[in-house]
Amino acid sequence: MLFSKGTPEIRIRRKISPRGTFKSGIVFSVKNGLGKLRNEFGASDDHYDTNNILMLGDTPLIQAEVPCCPTCRSLLMAGYGIENADSPELRAVCDAVNADYIDIEHSFEIMRPLLGLLEDGYYLLADAECIPTDGDGKFFWDIDPTLHEYDAATSAYYISEEDGCFLCACEDVEPMFLYPTQSASVFNRERAEYYREHNRDYENAPRAIAFNSAYGISALLDGHHKAAAAAMNGQRVKCLLIIPSFEQFCKPVGGEWEFSRQVFTNEIFFTAEDFTEKEIAQFRKEWVVKHAKINSPNRKKLELFPHKFKPREWESEFTAYAEKYPTVRQLVLEKLFGITDRYTEIVTCLRDGLKADKSLYSLTDIDSGLFRNNREKGEEIPALRLLLEKAHRDNDKSLKEVAFEIVRTHFGGYVLTAAALRYLLMFDNDSDVEKVFVDIISDAEEYERYGDIAVDYWQDVL
Repeated sequence: MLFSKGTPEIRIRRKISPRGTFKSGIVFSVKNGLGKLRNEFGASDDHYDTNNILMLGDTPLIQAEVPCCPTCRSLLMAGYGIENADSPELRAVCDAVNADYIDIEHSFEIMRPLLGLLEDGYYLLADAECIPTDGDGKFFWDIDPTLHEYDAATSAYYISEEDGCFLCACEDVEPMFLYPTQSASVFNRERAEYYREHNRDYENAPRAIAFNSAYGISALLDGHHKAAAAAMNGQRVKCLLIIPSFEQFCKPVGGEWEFSRQVFTNEIFFTAEDFTEKEIAQFRKEWVVKHAKINSPNRKKLELFPHKFKPREWESEFTAYAEKYPTVRQLVLEKLFGITDRYTEIVTCLRDGLKADKSLYSLTDIDSGLFRNNREKGEEIPALRLLLEKAHRDNDKSLKEVAFEIVRTHFGGYVLTAAALRYLLMFDNDSDVEKVFVDIISDAEEYERYGDIAVDYWQDVL
């Protein structure tokens, strides 16, 4: 049933402690939801398992072709533009959140009119820090509105190799990137500049609102100018992110479907112990119907709507803003090598080791345990490069001596030496760094390999 009868009942089930990109969160259930903010699913062609359309009432917001393979990317396409949707509930909530943030409990209460538009089920409302790009290093609002594949539109990211090293590894993708639902033609620089100034009080900045509909990419329902302002400031976007859950069932040989988990993210989920037998029975009943419908040979394909997204020609500065943020691939690799969780520990180990006259080879070899995935010779090269790139993004100058050692010994070859030199570009008015680049310019062989980076240093300091 598309529209439920009765008044929506929205009930808090659990509060979530800070973890990763989520600063806080509330898991809640919806009963008698109006079903106006919903995903519609249909069959797709041979290359994709399903297609789905995120709808707000009768207005399509995002359209997608979704593969059955969890490591394959979805294709996303714009809809009509949320500015064309008639939703008084969304407008009321947008006005309410357009003030200084207080806490997740306060936000949950003022979000109730919008949450009532959801379908029945379980959801997570998280105070999240999102990245104002598409996951591929492109400004989030500068999209190709036609069907286009996105690196972050996948639940798990598979990496076969990096910097010539065969990794054959897979990591879950967190919902961190954004896809616009508002046409880019409505961009107003004055409005973005207003939020840019207001966002300087970052922790209490007014929140944007997003709905997670494509794994690593979420549909931005409100706050496009807030997200643009965050990009201008080099900040992440403070978002109230709605994440729908999905049930996992298993079927023993010769047995019936059994409820396993209700999942919001890889780290946030409910198990059978969190529900009553009556609730689990209802889950099973709904799952059997859904499973049969999805696997029905008569399932119809949803016809995608011709998009009405109006683009604009973005100034080059927005390209520069987007380049300051990590891509989904970089974040997945950082997680793979343990840099995400152990950054400070790894940096300290490297600095202390060099002070004790240990070599980079001994500090990073397979037996050192420095990097989580360091199982094969050569994997220290991408791991150290990622470490330097993260330090550069975060303006962390604590890896200066490590970078010097890499440049001095050419440890890791061209890939790592170039990464160390690019890291050193941020050290202005530093005589030691200046000497490094002077030596490169003075040596014909070194200049041929690294001269472009050295020239960038002189351009930066002049």
